[in-house]
This record gives sequence, C-alpha cells and structure tokens, in this order.
Amino acid sequence: MGERSSFPAFLPSLARPRPNGSRALEETVGEVRAWLQREGTPVEGHRFILRPYFMEWLGVWMAFTGLLLPAAALGRWGWWGLIVALLALGVPLAETRFLFPTVTALIRRPAENLVVSFPAPRPKREAILCAHLDSKTELLDHVQRERLLRLGRLAMGLALTAGGLTFVASLVPAPAAQLLRWAAFAAALPTALYGLAMAANLVGGRFSRHPSTGAVDDGAAVAVLLELARRSARGELRLEHTHLTLLFTVGEEAQMQGALAYVRDRKEWPLPACVVNLEVMGQNGGYLLWDQDGTAMVRLPADPALNGALERAVEAVTGERPFRVPLINSDGFAFLRQGIPAATLGSFDLELGGRGLHSAMDSPDRLDPGRMEEAVEVLSRFLEGLDRGE
Repeated sequence: MGERSSFPAFLPSLARPRPNGSRALEETVGEVRAWLQREGTPVEGHRFILRPYFMEWLGVWMAFTGLLLPAAALGRWGWWGLIVALLALGVPLAETRFLFPTVTALIRRPAENLVVSFPAPRPKREAILCAHLDSKTELLDHVQRERLLRLGRLAMGLALTAGGLTFVASLVPAPAAQLLRWAAFAAALPTALYGLAMAANLVGGRFSRHPSTGAVDDGAAVAVLLELARRSARGELRLEHTHLTLLFTVGEEAQMQGALAYVRDRKEWPLPACVVNLEVMGQNGGYLLWDQDGTAMVRLPADPALNGALERAVEAVTGERPFRVPLINSDGFAFLRQGIPAATLGSFDLELGGRGLHSAMDSPDRLDPGRMEEAVEVLSRFLEGLDRGE
C-alpha cells in the first residue's frame, strides 16, 4: 500500500455494523461527509424518506399470512381464505415487483445519500460511480439466500392454491368440502413453513449476536471511491470530457431505496450517463462482473458495453480477466430500470467465495489493501478510456 493512500486511516469507520435506521449509519454518513470536506471535496446531500425496516416488515408479513392460510383451510373461512391468499401474494409482489410501498411504509425516517461531482472542462458524458454505506441484517449469506428465494414461486403457487381450495370448499356439499379443506391445508402448510423461514432470515439478522461489520459489503467499495475522490480533487485524475459523479447511498440493503430515490428525484440529466456500481471490493481473489441485476421478482441485463469496458480495464491493470456471475441484487438495478446503462464490479474471496458476507465473517481481515489500491487503478483506467470515447 502506497504512503499516499487514505485506506488505513479511514477504513475502521467503515467496518462496524451500520444497518438501516441505526445511529451507526447516521454517524457513518456524517464521517464520510466530514472526510470529503477535509480533503477539499465539495459534497452534497440528497435527502429522501427511507423505510429502514423494509426487510423485517416483509418477513413478518410473510410469516403472518403464511400461518393464516392453514388456519383458514381448517377453520372453514370460505372466501376469506382466498382473501388471505391474495394478500399473502399481493404485498410481496407490490413491494418487490412493482416497488410500491405497503406494510414496509409503517415506519419511515429521513435519510441521506451523499453526492460528489467533478465537472469536466468539455463534458460529453457523465459517469456515476456508486457504493452503499449501509450494512446487511439478513441471517443467510448470498448463496444460502438464493437457494431460499428459488422456492418463492412454488410457495406463491401453493398459497394461491390453498386460498382457492378454501373458497371452493365453502360452495360444495360436506363430503367434498372436507376433502377440499384438507387439500387446502396440505397446500398451505409448505407456504407457512416458507413464510417462517423467510421471516427468520429477514428479521433474525437484526438481532444477530455476530452481525456483519460491512467491511467487505460495502465498506471497501466506499473506501475505494473515497480514494478516487481524493485523487480527483488533487488533480491526479483528470477527465476532459467526462463529468464524474460519486454516489454514496444508504438503503441498498433495504431494496435499493437510496439509489431508487436518487434516480427518481434527480430532475435533470443533461449528459448521456452510465453507472458503475461497486460491491464486495478488496478481497484477495479476482474481479467479478455480473450479467444481471434486480430484485427477487425483476431481473434486468447489465449493460454489455460497460461490462466489456470494465473487463478491458481489469485486464489492463491485472493481466487477468474478471469472472462473470449470473445475478446480483444491487444499486445498479435502480439505474437499469430507468434505461440508464449500468454494470457492477466486485471481487471474491479465494477461500470463502461469496459466503459469509452477512455475518461476522465480513470483517476487515477479509480485505486485501493491495487489491483496494489496485481497484482504484482499474477504475481510473476505465474512466480514462471512457473519456477518450473508447
């Protein structure tokens, strides 16, 4: 690590649990702002209303409605059973497919993204580099969570089946009604178990005795952008035609709310824009590029041209090509859904891969300072190529 790097001095404040809605997250936002100001970098705040317990409320809802379904089947609720099933399906769909707040809006708090801008003398385009400041609260890591999410569509189908059978059972004679009620119960029971499993994952992480410190996800990426900001402010990175924006978001771990709010609230896009989102940077393995980004219900393809440019930048600096990964849930989705080209760059651990990022295994010991310095060089090479119109 070169002497000029600011990583060792700043990283400790990015390596502590800072879930959405916590004082620790507010303090981290303030510390990042203060650090930028000390470096002579103008920083603006983008304020919005955050639903900090998005995941927790969704988990509670899935457990509650999941448990109601078997009760409705055996309790002869009739059409109320169908209503329960529709609510069990409708709320998660509204929240994750259509991004429409329902139960998650029960608790709302003011929050703030940080935005740093470096105007170009003769701008032709804008490059937005993004990283998130909040840390994770789920119990399951990325690999384990994906296995659970794969069962979601089956659980939704069983929930609708259970509700429909409960309703039909109220319309037919007794012998057939009893059979339908037991069939509804059989369909509802796996749905209830799935809801309880999701609730345990989404709610339980908030009370974990060994939570993620957020050093890898996503403190390292924030530190990389801060070093890039420092170099840009001192003229070490000069871009003639590319307006550089560094975006530090909150709410990423709660359905990308900060990035979604930034895209929604930004009124002007005077230049063609592209976005590079950073996730799980600074690990000792190679670099990663993701092919798709999205929620549990919606997936969009990352921009192939941006992935190609990042691939060339990584190969130019390291001599190695990044690995391709199918899917990520990240801030990049907020831009892709608005038609703004976006891609996500990350890294992996040689021993752990993508495991352990939602636990105390996400710690500063997992970071390689040399890789973080290298990531700044990769991004600088990418931006310089973009500036030349490559």
